[in-house]
Amino acid sequence: MGGQRSYASSKYSASYYGYGYIYKVSATYIGARGSYHLNDALNINSKFDLYGGLSLGYVVVNLSDSDAMPQA
Repeated sequence: MGGQRSYASSKYSASYYGYGYIYKVSATYIGARGSYHLNDALNINSKFDLYGGLSLGYVVVNLSDSDAMPQA
C-alpha cells in the first residue's frame, strides 16, 4: 500500500500578424495504490515476481486560454 502524486503542465503561445493566443493546462493526480505478490499463493519460482495491483485516485485539471487582439 502506498501513495501516489504527480503533476504535469504545458503552455502554448502563438502570434500571427498582431493576434496572439495563449493556452495553458496543468493536471495534478493524488491517489493510493495497493499490490499483492502472488508467488507464494501460486507456488511460482522465486526468480519471477508475479503481482497484481489496484489504484484509486483523483485528477484535478486546470485549463486557461486567451485571445489577444492587436491594440488600435
